[in-house]
Amino acid sequence: MKILDCTLRDGGYYNSWNFDQRLVESYLQGMVSAGVDVVEIGFRFAVVDPRYGAYATSGDHFLTLLDLPPQLEYAVMINATDFVSQGKLDRDLLEQIFPNSSDKSPVSIVRIAVDAKMALDVGELINAVNQKGFRVFLNCMQISEMTPAELTTLLRALEYDNLTAIYFADSLGKLNPTSTIELCSIFSDLSPIQFGIHAHNNKGLALENSLTALQYGATWVDSTMLGMGRGPGNTRTEELLLSTKPPIGDSLELNNLFTSLFEDFYPLQEEYRWGPNVFYFASALGGVHPTYIQRMLDDNNLSNMERLRAAFRLTEVSAQRFKSDRLDNVVSSLLVQQRWGDGGGLDDCVQPNVILLGKGESVLQNSTAIRAAARKLSATVVSVNQPISALADIVSLVCVSSMAKASHEMPSRMLGRYQVVAPVSRIAAERFLVDANVIDFGLAVEDQFSVEDDYCTTPDDLGLAYALGVVTRGGAKRVYLAGFDDSPDQDFLKDRLRNIVVKFEVDTGVTVISLVGRTSGVAHENIYDIIR
Repeated sequence: MKILDCTLRDGGYYNSWNFDQRLVESYLQGMVSAGVDVVEIGFRFAVVDPRYGAYATSGDHFLTLLDLPPQLEYAVMINATDFVSQGKLDRDLLEQIFPNSSDKSPVSIVRIAVDAKMALDVGELINAVNQKGFRVFLNCMQISEMTPAELTTLLRALEYDNLTAIYFADSLGKLNPTSTIELCSIFSDLSPIQFGIHAHNNKGLALENSLTALQYGATWVDSTMLGMGRGPGNTRTEELLLSTKPPIGDSLELNNLFTSLFEDFYPLQEEYRWGPNVFYFASALGGVHPTYIQRMLDDNNLSNMERLRAAFRLTEVSAQRFKSDRLDNVVSSLLVQQRWGDGGGLDDCVQPNVILLGKGESVLQNSTAIRAAARKLSATVVSVNQPISALADIVSLVCVSSMAKASHEMPSRMLGRYQVVAPVSRIAAERFLVDANVIDFGLAVEDQFSVEDDYCTTPDDLGLAYALGVVTRGGAKRVYLAGFDDSPDQDFLKDRLRNIVVKFEVDTGVTVISLVGRTSGVAHENIYDIIR
């Protein structure tokens, strides 16, 4: 049995990989005392959010500044999708992320995370990492979504020469001991190298599944302190050690580990509240990505019943991949709604010409031209959710249609800068909009566009649909779109935007023009022709 503790990597999903140095040093001493074999020190993300701490990149220079006990081996994880696109390896990026060979790095193991169904596309990446002297582990994610036939085909087709180990990861928390035994049987029969398990604790079975895997042929097992990891967390290191080591008696070998556990990780759990619960259990039944639940638990505008209803609704759609728009739509559709607002303040609040701002790249790329067009057209500028900073000063209204989108994009303190229009009952405005100047204009989702004094009905709950209703109520006769860009990898969203605009024009008679950024099926005018 080999234990790989990945607390600093998987746990970073809760604290954005910002771990205190004293905590890390205490934790590492605990790992040494407990006889853990490998510590995964963090990720090496290719693109890093500025909020992320050093363990999101775990560069060699940073690691050399740490007091790393030599008794441990150190690993990092990379996402295959950062380096491989359509089967082609970005070697320049790999060289940038791994400038040193293993003999000049504190890291000796690189784990490559890849969707199990795409694992055959990363052979070139495996070979390139191994050529730098690193031992390579392949972590096959979402293993529960593969049929036995698909897994058999994969394991027979893989080239193992440059791999040290292969893992199956229960990313969606669906496995139980029986399905774990079935997987171990296939891996034992077909994998010529060691295999391991990375368990998630949606159903409270992470430890049992891990012990079962060890019993049925697995060599490697992942764990984290107090189970700290994305969503419901993982197998708990302390429980795994207590379950697999001989009786401790008077031995003090785990004292350092439990000191770190009690002094550092218990307070972290109180702060971030990871661990199994009924919401993660429900999500595992339908293969729902844990980030959906994690986001809803972070959202104080949702009641527990609303979270549970949303979890069950997500099991009815394809939610193995996290998409914020899908969460937004599911949550919005389930919120207890009152159709009516009061509409006060919307009378003649906009000019006949209105520019609606979305979040597409075309807004930032053409911000100067949009500013000039607003002047030339004497247009009111309205933002759907958070305005981009380059145009924030010319925004007259901000339309916020749903709690899920708004609460993740716009802190309540930010809303206080703008005149906000929102369907108050849909977004728990008494909490979220407490600092904002709000016009309460209701929203109902039906099969048509209609605009009344105090609410609108729209065929879709996307922010664009609500904003079109708002500006129509305010007196708009012509609406220009900026930043509602078609995305090649989001055809479903492109179709929804097009359908919204077509239905809106038919039902209201108001003209919609794409100004910057192409929106399929929407008439387009060149902004530079307008401002000449």
